[in-house]
Amino acid sequence: MSAPIIDSLPLPPHSPEAEHALLGALLANPESFHLIEPTLEPGDFYNYANRLIYQAIFSLASQGKPADILTVSDLLREIGNEKETGGLEYLNRLTESYASAANLSEYARIVKDKALKRNLISKLAQLEAEVNSDKGASSEDLLDRVQSEFLKMGLGKNKDASFESSGSILDGLIDEMRSIADSPTEIRGCESGIEQLDDVTRGFRPGQLVVIAARPGIGKTAFALQVARRTAVRQKKPVAIFALEMTKNEVLKRMLSSESEVEMESIDGAQMTETQWSRIYQAQEVLSKAPIFVDSSSELTLMRIKTKLRQLAAQVGNIGLVVVDYLQLLEQEDENASADLRSIQIGVLSRGLKLLAKELNAPVLLLSQLNRQVENRPNHTPLLSDLRESGSIEQDADMVLLLYSKAKFGQEQGDSRTIYMDLAKHRNGRLEVFSTIFKGEIQCFEELNAWNQ
Repeated sequence: MSAPIIDSLPLPPHSPEAEHALLGALLANPESFHLIEPTLEPGDFYNYANRLIYQAIFSLASQGKPADILTVSDLLREIGNEKETGGLEYLNRLTESYASAANLSEYARIVKDKALKRNLISKLAQLEAEVNSDKGASSEDLLDRVQSEFLKMGLGKNKDASFESSGSILDGLIDEMRSIADSPTEIRGCESGIEQLDDVTRGFRPGQLVVIAARPGIGKTAFALQVARRTAVRQKKPVAIFALEMTKNEVLKRMLSSESEVEMESIDGAQMTETQWSRIYQAQEVLSKAPIFVDSSSELTLMRIKTKLRQLAAQVGNIGLVVVDYLQLLEQEDENASADLRSIQIGVLSRGLKLLAKELNAPVLLLSQLNRQVENRPNHTPLLSDLRESGSIEQDADMVLLLYSKAKFGQEQGDSRTIYMDLAKHRNGRLEVFSTIFKGEIQCFEELNAWNQ
């Protein structure tokens, strides 16, 4: 008689030796619990008894109590888990089996590695079941979900959101408020270099979708790159730039110009004085050390952007800022869609980028075009309704910054380089219009007040 099929199936990845050695080391050296790296959860243990024992150790250590054989045994007896864990006899065997507390992190690494592999097998099985189901989600949705899940597994963070008590939330909130009160002028997000704007916004914050909209030629790309450069150079935060309209070289030429203050025309023609070359080399050194990552791939979709950012996050850790230049150039599923359908598709993109900002815990600067209605309006001042093709852009955004020029239409005397920045939507603060000077020759925005001084 042949053996049952289940007997021939391989066991899920696990290491009884590492689990025993880890628990034995913790029980023999209770003070070493907080030295475990990587951090383990009870569910990382394959053996059910080991899982319960680790949970008891974790519970005692979290309360500042020693977790030795006797205290763990008492706790297991108290909560009714003594039988499932083998009692004091099994705990004694564990302490006899460990080699050295010096190897604690290696034991933990092995246990965590096996747990991740089991989780991976489970996720793949779920995906296979959905792929084979006639009622399953689309292949793109499945890819999106599995990438997100695998990123969480790999980084050991971004766990699924769960309920948290108001007391716990308020503790963190009050601490943050006290920190702000102690340093009221501190910029807590990505700074723009426009002091009045930064004073109002306190910088572009993690999880925010910030829309920068303008007609062509006003400087929205230059402004976004200015924020990106300052974030990477001054704040040392990784920046990801998706340049759908320019090449990588063009992006870095603009950054070289603004960092060195050498005119774009001179850089394009490579005709510079020795002094200018010296400033270019200095700017090269600064920008080369800055964590700036540029992607100028054509035919970018929301799905590809998500994939690329998740891969980058896995390499560099937390991303400090994402720039997408610009929304209307992102590929749509149906290029021949009607205006109404395209509006819906644009809305899906803006909503997807907002959710991505939350997932990555990074601000996303999304550049967008304004429609031609602003040019036909008597005062030529843009409105939120001028956001091209979709009202949902306004709905999804935490901030909307409209850039425009009055001098371009002959409505204002004075410096023709004056660009107004209208903070037309600010979910957490006041609305205001700021006057700036756009020095297009070096791709740089400055405050009008600072310029006049």
